[in-house]
Amino acid sequence: MLDITFEESAVGALKLAQHYGEEKYRIGSSIGVIFAGDSKSDAPPTAEEIAEAQRQAEEEERRRWAQAVPLGGSPADVLGFPGHLDLGPVAGGYAGPERLAFLARLYAGQLQLQSEDEILRDLRKRAERTRKNLVRLFGAVRDGVPLRIWTGSRADNACGTCWLMAQLDGAGLQADARLICLPEFENRPDGTTVRCRSWGEHHPGELGRFLPLAQRVPPAFQTAMARHWRRLEQENAPLRVVVSGMLVSAQADFYDPFFQQVLDQMPETFSGAALLGQVIARYPRLPGDLLVWQWMQRQVEAGALQALAPAPSDAPYRRAGTYRKNG
Repeated sequence: MLDITFEESAVGALKLAQHYGEEKYRIGSSIGVIFAGDSKSDAPPTAEEIAEAQRQAEEEERRRWAQAVPLGGSPADVLGFPGHLDLGPVAGGYAGPERLAFLARLYAGQLQLQSEDEILRDLRKRAERTRKNLVRLFGAVRDGVPLRIWTGSRADNACGTCWLMAQLDGAGLQADARLICLPEFENRPDGTTVRCRSWGEHHPGELGRFLPLAQRVPPAFQTAMARHWRRLEQENAPLRVVVSGMLVSAQADFYDPFFQQVLDQMPETFSGAALLGQVIARYPRLPGDLLVWQWMQRQVEAGALQALAPAPSDAPYRRAGTYRKNG
């Protein structure tokens, strides 16, 4: 069994989940606690408070270990194909020159501590990992190894799933594939209801609980998804979005009204990070920081926003700057 994900954050969680909960729980030396507060007014935690927080953290980890359902297999059987295929050109393929250049500009626009050239080198390395993962995937499918694809209703996951089927179809392969779609929400035994944006937000000990959701993908549906991705490649629109459950092409300003609604409710002066947080909180299925940042810069250029102060020089993201609404 190969576990497939299109989320960078989910790769590590799935690797840990392979054997999480097996054998007897042993307290690991890596468990730690972080105290958050205003350093100007809050006294540092006492030794007793640190010890109590550590005890609670270890107890929580023990509980998760006892309730976990291991996925089985090997961490080496987790293959990640993260690529933000819902954004930018796709006609030239997953790692085409036009697409890599677009992503480098997109990331460089908000990453403060990396240049566009550095980001482009990282993207090329990622593209090479993707190529190697595809080679591994094709070989496994030819050998009859089943696939467990962790996907969801967000556009990046929907794009990744269709893209993967197109790669298999292009290689003349049909897989024994099962989709596990991220639920809209989860009711937990303690009475709480949790809604996650991605598989990467789940603790490794929780992932095994979703195995009963796996649905087999019939060959005809694999072919239909592959054909749908080829249509999207031909359209080569600036965005791909999910509308009424259907993955479709869209223009670059598709999400602008949603971002504007959040901006309208922000105070006159605000931080870019706060705006991003509000967008994610209100619209958890929309793309995250990359598109919000682009939109903010367009608002600055149009005069609707004024950049008051840049992010601190040691901040990794430019969005940590301060802005003011005009008019």
